[in-house]
Amino acid sequence: LRSLYKAVVMVVRQRKELSSAYHDLAMSFDTLAEHECDGDLRQAFSLFNQLHDNLRHAQAQQAAIDVQTMECTTDEYVRLISSIKLAFNARVKAYQIWQTDLSDLQRKITNYDRMKSQNKYRMDKMSQLQSEIGRLEIQTETHRHEFEDISTLIRAELERFDKQKIMDFKRSSEELLMSLVHHQQKIIKLWEAYLNTFSKVPQSSNGNHSHHQSVSTAASTNAE
Repeated sequence: LRSLYKAVVMVVRQRKELSSAYHDLAMSFDTLAEHECDGDLRQAFSLFNQLHDNLRHAQAQQAAIDVQTMECTTDEYVRLISSIKLAFNARVKAYQIWQTDLSDLQRKITNYDRMKSQNKYRMDKMSQLQSEIGRLEIQTETHRHEFEDISTLIRAELERFDKQKIMDFKRSSEELLMSLVHHQQKIIKLWEAYLNTFSKVPQSSNGNHSHHQSVSTAASTNAE
């Protein structure tokens, strides 16, 4: 999941960089259109500016969808798995504490039974051991419950993760794939609309025809 999250973050960053590049290119053609005296060529530059501005919006929109569908989802899963790891560590610690108390309790009981079996023993010492055994019994039982509660919680969270999160991840993946298909279709339609409009721009002279051909060639190259 961490590798997937890093890959999604990289894709989002690349889309934002591409959107920024489209913006710069659109501004360049807008400047060319403003300073071009020939009306037909100015129109061609304006069309190219509009195209790349639309492409910028499309890339920015897809980047936002990528974040919404996959980046946030994978980031949430990474955090959840980290929390589960911490819970497992807490479970191990709770088990160790419980076993330590249990070992101390068994040792105290053994000492008490040994002293009781002897003919001579001190009552105050026996009373002290009884008190310690009672305290350890309560403490051991408390820590046993803590261990069992943590185990139950982890088991419930894992079951919830299996049922809910896996379905969420599947749904997010499907939404991302559909959005990528729609995004690519939108890009194709933008280029087709541009080329269709560009082909209708009048070409009044050989010089202008050369300029139009250069813009058309650049458009075809970018579309590829």
